[in-house]
Amino acid sequence: MIFIAKNNSIRLLFLFILSICIYSCDPDEESFSLTIDFKHLVDDMEVVYGNDNLIYNNSSNIYSVRRLLYVLSDIIVYFPDNTFLEVDDFIFINSDDSETLRHILYDLPQQSSGISFRLGFSGDDNIDNAYINSSYNFHSLMLWPNLLGTDGGIFQGGYHYLKLEGKYLDAEESYFYNTHTGPINGLDYSILYPTFYFDSTSSISIYMDINKWYNNPFYDLTNFGNGIMDNLDAQELLYQNGLDIFNVQPNA
Repeated sequence: MIFIAKNNSIRLLFLFILSICIYSCDPDEESFSLTIDFKHLVDDMEVVYGNDNLIYNNSSNIYSVRRLLYVLSDIIVYFPDNTFLEVDDFIFINSDDSETLRHILYDLPQQSSGISFRLGFSGDDNIDNAYINSSYNFHSLMLWPNLLGTDGGIFQGGYHYLKLEGKYLDAEESYFYNTHTGPINGLDYSILYPTFYFDSTSSISIYMDINKWYNNPFYDLTNFGNGIMDNLDAQELLYQNGLDIFNVQPNA
């Protein structure tokens, strides 16, 4: 009797496992993922971070890159059959935290063949204190000041789009710069990029060319340097320069 009971238990366990496979292991229900690596370049070379690495040249300055933080939102993933999926989340990238330099999108219906995104948040989504509980200390690191209220002041709250910081040389002396972008005077300076298409894949790299922030039109760190968050001229220049800073390529 004991022997029979053990066999019945094994048989029932086998049938249970088989039933799971029948309902969950169907290849037609296979899901896909997209791994995104974020890479930051100056003149096609990956950035070496550090205040005193004054080794980079833009059109106007010799400079270093201490750190780089930015947010991508309104992310849409495209597929070979001309369908797409809107991602209900944003991605925060922080050069000080290696975990944020890779992001994986799960549960996709197919391998991906394109992606689009916005640098920063749109005016409708850039809401004061909206992301207090977000991962990687996003709220504290990227909070945009709200000093004059939300009805007409320069600093209207919400979040930075980007923080790019380091030092630059001027007459052989080094000075700190803070290239910070965000909304001022009620204007939305976030950048919505056209779709980047690529061969169907499960892994891509999104490259940012840091020099492009300063080169077309010229943005002279000597003129703007530190403290540009309320400088409309600086924000306008950075918006124009930011239109072509990204490139997307499938990983080998």
